[in-house]
Amino acid sequence: MNNVNSDKFLKTSTIGFAYHEILTDTTGKPVDFRFLDANLYFEKLSGLKLSLILGKTASSLFPPYQEELKNWIGILAKVALQGGVETIEQYIPGLDKWLEVQLYSNEKGYCTTLLIDITERKIVEEKLLFQLTLQKHIAGASSELAAV
Repeated sequence: MNNVNSDKFLKTSTIGFAYHEILTDTTGKPVDFRFLDANLYFEKLSGLKLSLILGKTASSLFPPYQEELKNWIGILAKVALQGGVETIEQYIPGLDKWLEVQLYSNEKGYCTTLLIDITERKIVEEKLLFQLTLQKHIAGASSELAAV
């Protein structure tokens, strides 16, 4: 896929896309990341207005969440500086959504994140787990009654 097609795909996709630059201190330790690009679906899934985040650092956007940011900076930096791929499932309470976050890097110091809304899948998984647990309890109770 050429760059024009991939850019068009990312801009119109129902997968949230964001491109980040990892920022390091003078010793090379990752300390922050900057939003360089994102698509409209990223805005929809994250609740973050593109006009407010592009070009900004995560620490300037989320001052009350510095502890959570340290974790995300570490994850993004690992992928951006060492390469590889990382996939994380996370519940976002403020959005009441489950997101699958896929991270990868094609260039050292930069990281792409893809966001997929997996809320419906998680709801189905929870219902299935409840049904399986219920069936186990019913089967156990039936066995106990049959033994009496």
